[in-house]
Amino acid sequence: MSKISQLAGKGKIVKIGGIDINLEPLAVKDMDLMVKLEDKNKKEAAMKEIITRTLKNADESVTEEEIENISMEHLQALMEEILTINGLGEEKTQNKFIEKMKQAQARNG
Repeated sequence: MSKISQLAGKGKIVKIGGIDINLEPLAVKDMDLMVKLEDKNKKEAAMKEIITRTLKNADESVTEEEIENISMEHLQALMEEILTINGLGEEKTQNKFIEKMKQAQARNG
């Protein structure tokens, strides 16, 4: 491996809802999501995909149904950790992102 491999993000084990999850940061291969976050018509789908990719990286056996059924209580904690692990941990950024998640969830019932 080259020196560039040292630029890969480092994971972090977090406890959410009483379970340990090894969250890995997103990478260059996930840049499409960052671009979609800027498009208000694609933002909700991008946020869901960020959650899905992060959780599937943590546990390949997780199902779409399990992800869709995460409660808002745990979703908020999960999003805070995802933002932090991806270097988007500024409180202002987190609050804005989490508020948008709540709005999207409210629209979808």
